[in-house]
Amino acid sequence: MQILQDLGVNAISIHARTAKQGYSGKANWDYIKQAKEKFNTPIIGNGDIFKPGTAKAMLDYSKSDFIMIGRGCLGNPLIFERTSYLLKTGINKPEPLKEEKKKAFLRFSELYKKNQEQFKISEFKNHAMWFTTGARNSKKIRDLITKTEDFDEIVQLVINSI
Repeated sequence: MQILQDLGVNAISIHARTAKQGYSGKANWDYIKQAKEKFNTPIIGNGDIFKPGTAKAMLDYSKSDFIMIGRGCLGNPLIFERTSYLLKTGINKPEPLKEEKKKAFLRFSELYKKNQEQFKISEFKNHAMWFTTGARNSKKIRDLITKTEDFDEIVQLVINSI
């Protein structure tokens, strides 16, 4: 990282998980903390942020300048607004209501459909399935999503599952 700092990079993002770990195990925020203590370059911390409180905990612990949310936003785009609110006010908003989740998915679907020529239905299916996380009968719903090629049917399956 010293080389990157010497080259004048604007920021360094650290994903606190090894390649060997893949998506298993726990991200080691100590790596982020150690980098922040050693280098002057802004550090972006990443790893295991699935809730606003976890984002704040990473910032508090590692003293990183920024955070990056990866898998934690899949099917959960409201995490960004909720995290921002927590960091600005110190108040943790409750989990989104079903109607808020439905609205977020419908907005996602609208944006996807507007740009559909750039994406494949298979990509939309993958994202749609993330929105079913925690739903009752989610495995059955995901199976149904994988079997259809109809955009509107996928939207209805997800909306009905939330």
